[in-house]
Amino acid sequence: MNDDRTGQRAPVILVLLLVGIGALLYSYLPPTLLPFVATVFAPASILLLIWAAMRLSVSVRSA
Repeated sequence: MNDDRTGQRAPVILVLLLVGIGALLYSYLPPTLLPFVATVFAPASILLLIWAAMRLSVSVRSA
């Protein structure tokens, strides 16, 4: 699942899956659980996105 040159495909897919699962939960759960979904999935998605951006910047600099 990794790209041979940069290894960026897996983190991007992971972020997209996490955002998709969070969006599905956000749309189907009762309103009382919506803060829980936002609290769990938003920070995790942001951290994964930052991690993927850092890996990409390192691989671009080393190329």
